[in-house]
Amino acid sequence: MTRGQGEESIRQRTRRDGSQFWEARVTLNGRQTSFYADTKTEALKRARAARADAERGFGMDATSVTIERHMLDWPELVRPTVRDSTFQSYSGHVHVWIVPHLGRVKVTDLTPAHVRKMLAAVAEAGRSDATVVRVRATLSSAMRQAQVDCGLTRNVASIAKPPKSPAPAFRREVLTPSDARTILAAFDGSRLWPLVAFAIGTGLRQGEQLALHWSEIDLDHRLLHVRRSLDGKRLVQPKSKKSARTLPCRHLPCMHLMPSASRTTPTECLPAATGRSRTWCSRTLPAASGPGRR
Repeated sequence: MTRGQGEESIRQRTRRDGSQFWEARVTLNGRQTSFYADTKTEALKRARAARADAERGFGMDATSVTIERHMLDWPELVRPTVRDSTFQSYSGHVHVWIVPHLGRVKVTDLTPAHVRKMLAAVAEAGRSDATVVRVRATLSSAMRQAQVDCGLTRNVASIAKPPKSPAPAFRREVLTPSDARTILAAFDGSRLWPLVAFAIGTGLRQGEQLALHWSEIDLDHRLLHVRRSLDGKRLVQPKSKKSARTLPCRHLPCMHLMPSASRTTPTECLPAATGRSRTWCSRTLPAASGPGRR
């Protein structure tokens, strides 16, 4: 079908987790702008509303758009294209840092100095260097959208450099056997002891642990197949290609927490602490439907 000038186009797209959403694109003020939604109708509705506003001469005037107005709308705009945890991170940065410090500034008036001052406030509040970098990245992503919507010529958030931290450079630390014993001792007698021991023994992320299915645990060969992760209430693909992996766990103590391969019914092993000794009891897992279960 041939589209007239300014009319919207619509296409269905797929997220990394396999779920689908819709992207409607429309030309506003000479620039292609995308609007996303879970349904075709909603995506078209957003695109048509923006086009109507532009045709009436308001809504896309950059000189009247504040950082607050732009930032409060932006997370919902990109929500269909990102993970739930990413959306929550964006929303937190917007409400806790960006809007309180920059909300009254017009998008056209925002300067690198504004951004540096906000980042300095994040650092002075005792937040880590990583948090400072993530807040800047969130603002930079949002300002890229403002470049499209408002015709900005540059992204000042990407130009501004975060403040230098007096803290020593980050050094990755690995648990020692002594550290591991201390942590396990702290959970002695707790129902969470198997989960903690499993995490220490395998190095799996929390979302990866919670997304494991019985079909991904090879009890005969003592192997774990990491194929997905739990993100909020959704099962998604691992964070990277390397995150999808098979772990040989034959010699790890945590594998002794798994039920015997000879069992025909999956079981959950629970610690039953009796003084300083530990015995293990098993019970059948209840049938469940929902994230992380089959």
